[in-house]
Amino acid sequence: MQEEAVIETGAKINICLRILGLRSDGYHELRSLFAPVASPSDTLYMRPLASGGGLALSCSLPELEDKENILYRAYESFATATGERPGLEVYLEKGVPVGSGLGGGSADAAALLTYLNLSLTRESRLGPEPLQRLAASVGSDVPFFLLGKPAWVTGAGETVSPIGAALPLTGLLIVCPRVSVSTAWAYRELDKWGGNGGGWGNGSLTRGKKGSKEHFYSPGQLWHNDFETVVFPYFPELRSLKYALLQVGARAVILNGSGGSMSAIFGSKSAVERCQRWLDQNRVPHFIAA
Repeated sequence: MQEEAVIETGAKINICLRILGLRSDGYHELRSLFAPVASPSDTLYMRPLASGGGLALSCSLPELEDKENILYRAYESFATATGERPGLEVYLEKGVPVGSGLGGGSADAAALLTYLNLSLTRESRLGPEPLQRLAASVGSDVPFFLLGKPAWVTGAGETVSPIGAALPLTGLLIVCPRVSVSTAWAYRELDKWGGNGGGWGNGSLTRGKKGSKEHFYSPGQLWHNDFETVVFPYFPELRSLKYALLQVGARAVILNGSGGSMSAIFGSKSAVERCQRWLDQNRVPHFIAA
């Protein structure tokens, strides 16, 4: 078993998110461009236990310590796949807001799978492809976090294709109002609309009419999220926040996942600082991501 470890797991943003329809297996087909960010981040403190197998989990938010936590699912899936049940004590310090759409739980699960896999002898470890398949069985965003690079994510999240280039995300703020949106609810609302192929309309709100490779806000292409069409009518405070961020100088603003966090990108350091002052005055939590 590996030694004690402290792992900052990070989060992700979606630069675009298209829901293409409901599949026969009950999952939704999507196409999204994901990018990892270092902040906000959860922290995993992991310590091997000499006695007994299994996972002992505690958390800075006690309500997340139950067996529904994705870390239990990741551990049990790994144990089933490998036959190994090492004793492991994990303390999860939450830094990614719950229900923010930033993938905090998926990032934690990917970090745990990687740690467990590296704890095996080289001959016993799962290879990249089996580990990716295992990750997909744990959660739709987990395979992306195993990769840890900007990528197009398709299928139900299990197909991850790195883009092979860095994304220009300088001037990125992640804004986390105290709003939590259920992903399951958001998908149900999209299904009620019966749309596919982006048929729910274009929720993209950007500055300027021409696309920009530098800022990734080509209308209808990037900086777009299909969830905004159903989330904003039920959570008007999120719509108002998006407009306000544009008013204080954001070049583009997009909902992350089904919400309730948003990514806002700015063209200069002074614009970022101006927005931070506005967010501080209005007591809206936020993180400098890039």
